[in-house]
Amino acid sequence: MSDYSLEELDAQMAALEAKIAYEPQRILKERENKITTMPASDEVLDRERERMHEVGVSRREVENIRISQAKDGILLLFFLLAIAGFTFWIFSSFQSLR
Repeated sequence: MSDYSLEELDAQMAALEAKIAYEPQRILKERENKITTMPASDEVLDRERERMHEVGVSRREVENIRISQAKDGILLLFFLLAIAGFTFWIFSSFQSLR
């Protein structure tokens, strides 16, 4: 029938019942610890707020740099196209003079 003997099942059941019986006590202890534990000082909270602000500023700075580089890349492309156009115009002008 089953791979477990009756004694093993009784032992497992007793362990589970003990765990269930202890659970309300554990929850109460956690609540008491939460109530009696001192909250973080204002300095700790201020440092955490400052760190989060720096992370946010850093993200915005990175986004601004990306936008700026994209604009600079487009300007560079136009500049290179203008140089290529002038070069082609100069060579075609020399060709027509010959």
